[in-house]
Amino acid sequence: MARLHDGRSYHAKVIRKDRQADLALLLIPVGGLTCANARDSRTLRIGQMVVAVGHPMGDVGAVTLGTVHRISRADLVEADIRLAPGNSGGPLADASGKVVGIECMVANGMGVAIATAAVGQFVQRSLVAVGAG
Repeated sequence: MARLHDGRSYHAKVIRKDRQADLALLLIPVGGLTCANARDSRTLRIGQMVVAVGHPMGDVGAVTLGTVHRISRADLVEADIRLAPGNSGGPLADASGKVVGIECMVANGMGVAIATAAVGQFVQRSLVAVGAG
């Protein structure tokens, strides 16, 4: 089941999941959904402002602000941003609202997100694996 920010829920088909990468590709068979705009995380720079959006502790649409501290091999973005249970899977966005990562954990006091470069590679590999690429 996929639940959207506005409360709507849809049955989603799992196309592929990778526990090691902490990613899953879902198909929601519904038209008219708006796709988030993404930015290539490889263009991020240390010190850039980022925003985390999520539902920590059940607070719908909570937002927190921070700066990029490290970009690890184009697969992880670390920021001095406060993440709590419920933020995982939410977007990490730049100051213009473009998604640069998917929030996944807190490590050494830093919020960590899977970079859009790594997400894009996962999606491409997934689509090729299921014959849709």
